[in-house]
Amino acid sequence: MELETTLSERDKEIERLKSQVSPKTTNKAHDAKTSENEAKTAWRMGEFTAYYPANSVLQGGTVTAKGDNLCDSLYYNGYQIVAAPPELPFDTVLEIDVDGQLIKAIVRDRGGAIKGNKFDIAVPNKTNAYDFGRKTGKWRIVE
Repeated sequence: MELETTLSERDKEIERLKSQVSPKTTNKAHDAKTSENEAKTAWRMGEFTAYYPANSVLQGGTVTAKGDNLCDSLYYNGYQIVAAPPELPFDTVLEIDVDGQLIKAIVRDRGGAIKGNKFDIAVPNKTNAYDFGRKTGKWRIVE
């Protein structure tokens, strides 16, 4: 009986000590992950224009830098194709907020004037591109 009581008390002490150690370890791992995610998802200001598939050097042609034919689709893996500065690697997924419209986009193209915080969003035609114009908005990296 005395042995059982001693073992029970030790089990309780072990559980108490585990509960003190686990949250600290978990919180550090969680805090590091949260900081990493916040760095990736910080909103930044940008300037946005639109382009469309056309046999024109000014419009960039019909094929993206990654080889996507814009005449077939303006989307890649469900994301709208965007031309982005070279600092953003191809296949980076972005959220773009322009005029309250949230666009889920993927970097699949480049452009001669696409530098800094400038982006060019693929749209279906010339009318849509001209209607879009040049806008200020915000963007962030999702993945």
